[in-house]
Amino acid sequence: MRFRYKRPNITEVSTELDTVLEVMLSDWFIIIDLFWYCAIFTLLMFPVLHTVTMSIVFFFSSYVFFNSLFFFIIKKARKNSAGF
Repeated sequence: MRFRYKRPNITEVSTELDTVLEVMLSDWFIIIDLFWYCAIFTLLMFPVLHTVTMSIVFFFSSYVFFNSLFFFIIKKARKNSAGF
């Protein structure tokens, strides 16, 4: 069955890969991704946190911490490297 499958042109693959990389490196995608990682992290830490209030505080504090880490370190590094 492999002989029936036509391989795509390298330029088509390259444009699709550029589109995927553009979406995955967009700021909104990373912020949404950080939201889900913090939610999963909070659910895994729930036995240690004891109350729902502490879980909510832990979620928001970890979300704010990782977002600030992204904006202050990674986004600045990306902006500085774009100039070169």
